[in-house]
Amino acid sequence: MQLKTTAASATGSVRGALRAAASVLLAGGAVAAVASAAHAADAPRWQFDSSGLLYGELHRTTVVEPMARITRVFSKGSSLTAQVDFDAITGASPSGAQPSGVVQTTTTPSGNTKTVPAGDLPLTDFHDVRGAVDLEYAQPIGSHLTATTGGHWSKEQDYRSLGGRAQLSLEVFQRLSTFTLGASANADVITPLDGTRAAFTEDDRTGVDSNDKHARSWLVGTSRVMTRRWLLGATGTYSEEWGYLSDPYKVVSTLDPVTGHTTGALHERRPDRRLRRDVLVSSVYHHTTDVSYLSYRYYWDDWGVQAHTGDFRIRHDFDETHFVQPHVRFSHQGEADFYSYGIVEGSAKPDFATSDYRLGMLNTVTVGATYGFDLASVPGQITVRGEFMRQWGRGYPDVAVGSQKTYNLAPGVNTGTLMLGWSVGW
Repeated sequence: MQLKTTAASATGSVRGALRAAASVLLAGGAVAAVASAAHAADAPRWQFDSSGLLYGELHRTTVVEPMARITRVFSKGSSLTAQVDFDAITGASPSGAQPSGVVQTTTTPSGNTKTVPAGDLPLTDFHDVRGAVDLEYAQPIGSHLTATTGGHWSKEQDYRSLGGRAQLSLEVFQRLSTFTLGASANADVITPLDGTRAAFTEDDRTGVDSNDKHARSWLVGTSRVMTRRWLLGATGTYSEEWGYLSDPYKVVSTLDPVTGHTTGALHERRPDRRLRRDVLVSSVYHHTTDVSYLSYRYYWDDWGVQAHTGDFRIRHDFDETHFVQPHVRFSHQGEADFYSYGIVEGSAKPDFATSDYRLGMLNTVTVGATYGFDLASVPGQITVRGEFMRQWGRGYPDVAVGSQKTYNLAPGVNTGTLMLGWSVGW
């Protein structure tokens, strides 16, 4: 996005660009921005966006994700968008089992066994493919109100998701302010490989092959053009999930109360309901030649997880044909109330327990940059994005037992991403 600064076009151009930025702040995304631009010109338009993403965790997971999205913006300002994603995932992920002073043998979801050396973090090998389709339609109602509806479908080897969403955006006060209300609902089905495992058992099956999971959420947001150069936005969401919320492949180690060595592994159990809430505050500021994006998000839920995330980007346009956008992000997450580093043998089993690192204490730092450029022989714009992410947890907790205290229970993970994108409009 490049905001104009000449005196003659300052009011209209900056306001229009900031309205497009507001749609991004309020999760309206690129579709709303394209629709706004096309509506201003009162001309039909097509927009095509594609990308290929390569994601790799060192010694762990690799993901290849191509994506294609096409948007048709009609003369009256309405738009229709279709997006197709495909993911191919291979590698290994922590099973939840803890490092031990003895050799461990683990079983993969496909039934194969794997030997883990003493002191190493047990990982589970896996591979999966995922396909997803998203549709979205935006329709202006009068000159100040826009209604957006959408649907989502995705399928993995053991997971299917179907969802819908609706959103209303109202521009008021000479289009300087935008208010947004939204709602969404999902109906998912989890079909674990080889059936559903019973909680707190080594591998007992419940006889249930299909597990339902439901979710619904509400969104309220606002954005305001504060000055010719500055836009502020705030969004709050409230979500409910219920049904099968455990991970069928995650386990919790059982520990010897004296040595701390693992003696086995039990399948985890999580509550069957979860309430999520978050507040996002965002700022877009147009400097003399650059545009900066700053956001802060606070998240909390009734599982006890709290998270703080700060994100900063600044876009510098060298000219109309190429730009660079550095990016820095930091996130800190506290652990869930029932997060556990293992269940000591002989103690009473808790109501709920998980050792999934995604529900533990996590710190994440991401640095990277996006470079966009035009080629004389290729229409549209090409973008290249590279990022490095470092993630680590609480490796030596006070609650560790015996030999656990000598091992890093949450070793740091280095992740790199590389994305190549192409966008063209006509």
